[in-house]
Amino acid sequence: MEIAINGKNRKIAFDIDGILINFHNPLVIFYNKKHGTSFKVEDITTYDFPTAFQTTEEQFRRDMNEFYSSPLFRSLPLIKGARRAVRQLSQNNFLGVITSRPDFIYEETLISLRKHFPETFSGVYFTNHYGGNGPRKNKSDFCLEHGYEVIVEDVLEYASECADKGINALLLDKPWNQNGSLHPRVQRVFSWAEILEHLKQKLK
Repeated sequence: MEIAINGKNRKIAFDIDGILINFHNPLVIFYNKKHGTSFKVEDITTYDFPTAFQTTEEQFRRDMNEFYSSPLFRSLPLIKGARRAVRQLSQNNFLGVITSRPDFIYEETLISLRKHFPETFSGVYFTNHYGGNGPRKNKSDFCLEHGYEVIVEDVLEYASECADKGINALLLDKPWNQNGSLHPRVQRVFSWAEILEHLKQKLK
C-alpha cells in the first residue's frame, strides 16, 4: 500500500519502528502489564516476536491487535536524534518510509508521521508483514520500484534482503539484529548521528 505525501529529488528510505519511532519499549510495557511478565527490550533477541515473548503466534497476534488500539500505541515517542537528522536530510533529499506494519493501522501511522515529521516523506509504504489482511510485499520491492538508493533498517533480515537486490542498508544496532553475518552492502551503525554521517558520505 502506498500513501503519497509530497516529493523531492533524492532517494533514502526509512523503517518506522526502531528507527524513527520507539515502538519496542511501549510494546514491552504493554505486554508485561497484560501478562504479568517482566520482559525487557534487551530480551528481544529475535524479531520472531512470539518466540521472543515465549508465546504462540495466535496469542501474540491478539496481543498486537490490542496494543494497536491502546493509548500507548497512539503516543509512541521518537527515537533519540531522529527528528533533527530527518529534518536535515529532508532539505536536499527525497525521503520515504517503508514499514512492515499491517495495512489496517495506516491511518494511525500517517497521523503519527505527520505529527513528528510534517511534510517530510514523499511516500509511506506498508509491506503488511505483521497481521495485515492485504497482500504482502518485500521492502526491496518498494526500494526498486521507487528508486531508493539506501534504506535505514533495524531488522537484519530486511536489510540483507535489500542488500541482495543491490540496495545499500544502514542497520541500527539493536538486540534483535546481533545474530548473522552482514552483507557487504549492510553497514552497522549505533546512533542517528552516525546514520546522518554515513548518509552524507553515501549521497555525495
